[in-house]
Amino acid sequence: MNYSFQVLNYGHWYKILWFCKIAMIVAAIGFIFKKRVLINIVLIASFVAQSRWILDFILQFLGMGMGRNEWIVYGDTFLIILSIIMHSVLIPICFYGTYKLGFDKKSLKYSILLFSVVLLIISFLVTESNQNINCISYPCDLNYNEDFDIIENSGFYFTYKYLIYNVVFWSFFIYLSYLLMNYLFMKVKYLNKNNNL
Repeated sequence: MNYSFQVLNYGHWYKILWFCKIAMIVAAIGFIFKKRVLINIVLIASFVAQSRWILDFILQFLGMGMGRNEWIVYGDTFLIILSIIMHSVLIPICFYGTYKLGFDKKSLKYSILLFSVVLLIISFLVTESNQNINCISYPCDLNYNEDFDIIENSGFYFTYKYLIYNVVFWSFFIYLSYLLMNYLFMKVKYLNKNNNL
């Protein structure tokens, strides 16, 4: 629904490349076909990517936002509600799906491949740099209009070096998220096994 609303009303086809939207599609396919690896890859990547957005949503409503969600102040109410729902329910739903279907150790390589490599490279190559889809051109906490001098004069943003930095950065934090989720679900499995004795 969010996808068609943005494409039909605004003509922004490239906005479907945002991580949250791709993650929602992958998670939906995972739940429909009961493919735990798809749910797992979304969980471990979303835990890293979405947590900061969720925190910023809360801070923005308290008047202390970090900058990622400044558009809420002047955004379309329908999009704001959809975005908040999409960002805030994805992690708990995937956590529940992983609890029910299990944790697949193959999810690390697929998560890094899909979200750290493929999605970031596609975002970098096919979108306009000032759109900053998936924060691939410059940090999402910077506002292009207000922080134009910082962004334009850095010599680092809008470059392949920044793309490589992002791929490495997100791969590392997805790996940490994977370790955390693996630990949590091993504990859950252990506790469930002991409760069944």
